[in-house]
Amino acid sequence: MKAKMMKLVRAIVFLAVTISTGGCGLYVPHQGEIVDQPEGLMEAGGALEKNVKLQIYCELKYAVMAVTTPGNPYYMAQFRKGLYNASLPDDWGIEFTLTLQVDESTSLNPSAALSGFSPPSFTLGLAGTASSSATRIDKFTSLYIVKDLRTDLGKTDQCFYDQKTRERRNYVAPGSSLLIRSDLRILDWLYGALHVEDTYKSEADDPSKKDDIYSYDVKFAVVTSGTANPAWKLLRVATNQSGAALLGAGRTRTHELLMTFGPTEKDPKSGKRTLSTAASNSHLASEIGTAVSNNIRGLVIPGQ
Repeated sequence: MKAKMMKLVRAIVFLAVTISTGGCGLYVPHQGEIVDQPEGLMEAGGALEKNVKLQIYCELKYAVMAVTTPGNPYYMAQFRKGLYNASLPDDWGIEFTLTLQVDESTSLNPSAALSGFSPPSFTLGLAGTASSSATRIDKFTSLYIVKDLRTDLGKTDQCFYDQKTRERRNYVAPGSSLLIRSDLRILDWLYGALHVEDTYKSEADDPSKKDDIYSYDVKFAVVTSGTANPAWKLLRVATNQSGAALLGAGRTRTHELLMTFGPTEKDPKSGKRTLSTAASNSHLASEIGTAVSNNIRGLVIPGQ
């Protein structure tokens, strides 16, 4: 009888280990979700990242054009209301960093209680715990110049024209990310930031706004988790009676957009423009703060 019970215990342990090795947290996570679709040779995760960046670019381009182009309907509506006539220097730059992070985890908590020994009141309890987690971070950083964003590309601009029908429309990219599905309110923020700058000017205020820097940070975190706790009770063996779930799994997606508006400097060798030292330092400081925050959050493993 004891030999049979030991075989049963070994079978339970083997089954638990087999389940855990098939769970998430033991391989590099996919960026895309089940609803995301591949595009040509690009897998679903890559297509999602491309569409997120394109959606952000289109919203940014629309916001810059809206607050700087007198013929734009939004610009004229604000002008008629007597509100601030917004402006951005053509040589200013916008650096944005897109961070897409996925955390996956699996936890395993098998337990068993064996009875039927001599004396009859004796019971042997067995329990174990195992967990694994995996993190993937994809980061993209781009720099755009205000003058380039203000350029009217006509019907070649995929942000405002359907490339198949050639009809004007605002582009909405496909994809599951909330950076696509949600209004990022870039225009509302930019118009308000320019209004604040005009109302409360810095001491070193001048036409080129050399000492001004604006930053905007948007983050979405979506957490899903689940547990499974099959239990059975035989004559001499009872499993998973401790209250802890046998198997737990979780997936957290963190999608963040960080934008910094500021003056640029021209590289004397290449002639290309980069953000000024002050603006670059501000952007870097925000990136470091974001990284620290995400790492602290990653210490809490969903599903456990």
